[in-house]
Amino acid sequence: MDREIEAESGLPLSELFSLYGQAGYRRFEGRCLTRIIKEYPRAVLSVGGGVVSEAGTYDFLLANCFTVWLKASPSEHMQRVIAQATCAHGRKPRGDGRPETNPGRPRIAVSKGR
Repeated sequence: MDREIEAESGLPLSELFSLYGQAGYRRFEGRCLTRIIKEYPRAVLSVGGGVVSEAGTYDFLLANCFTVWLKASPSEHMQRVIAQATCAHGRKPRGDGRPETNPGRPRIAVSKGR
């Protein structure tokens, strides 16, 4: 799904999150999910657990798809969250497991008019 979101937005995920945040990502996710299901009524999709945070997208998923949910312990879930942050946000984990900004990633400066 992430590749579809990148294609739809025209941005790498790290830039999409930098520019539009989680809410922007979820809007693109909802549009992509709707489009994919209409184009390919029989497909296997992998969506992140955060898909449940947008009621409309979640309801659409449940109404139109057979869903399989992975069960994980809290520690397994945290490791997955760290790994997803590493991939989606252009970050790499530190030795202590916290994400660290990738120094090669471009920065976007925003002027507040001050």
